[in-house]
Amino acid sequence: MYSHSARRATASAANRQKQIDKARAALVVLHRNLGTPYYRDEAAVHARVEKITSGCRVRAWLRTHLDTNPDTGKPLLTWFFDEDALQLAAKADGWFALLTNQSVEEKDAAGVFVDYKGQEASERRNSAFKGPLAVNPFYLENNQRIHGLLHVVGLALLLFSLIEREARRAAGPTGTVAGLYARRPAKPTGRLILEALADLRLVPARDGQPAYIPRPTPLQQRVLDLLGVDPTKPP
Repeated sequence: MYSHSARRATASAANRQKQIDKARAALVVLHRNLGTPYYRDEAAVHARVEKITSGCRVRAWLRTHLDTNPDTGKPLLTWFFDEDALQLAAKADGWFALLTNQSVEEKDAAGVFVDYKGQEASERRNSAFKGPLAVNPFYLENNQRIHGLLHVVGLALLLFSLIEREARRAAGPTGTVAGLYARRPAKPTGRLILEALADLRLVPARDGQPAYIPRPTPLQQRVLDLLGVDPTKPP
């Protein structure tokens, strides 16, 4: 299926204009220096044009013609940006294709798009699992212990993901938590949740008194509520 994004269209148009302006400025400088020791013949000019074309990525729209003045032997260069090619490129701004192995019976276009927009969640999980983890170096004597460590890390990442999932499910219609990121509303992520709860303390059970979490801040209380944790009766 094909989808259109107004934001992508605006970004594509701005990027294309930036490429054109950069190429135009370089070509003006090149034209001014034709016949100098740096650009004495067509070969040198052609090499520079190719570098500008590829570096600015304007090959699809830039049209150039090289010649040599028969009287002076000075290279001649004419160039312009093809308006028809630019208009054709503008028509494609913002459009992109989504490929899926699901049939029309399994999911309609709206469902495919919803899956596409939600893929950042799974990609973030993959990043957390495959990315670098801050751990203290230590020596493991055998493969069994290495396997055990990887198993523990996997369980920790699973718990990390479940915390985020539960908080997002309970976050309400807006899906955000006030003050969670830089005192602004933000969608709860595992990292933001753990950072918000980082300085919580747990007073252990003693003399028949149950364990409890003393004096959570309003933000911490909100996060604990999302996770279904009662500070007076922590799990």
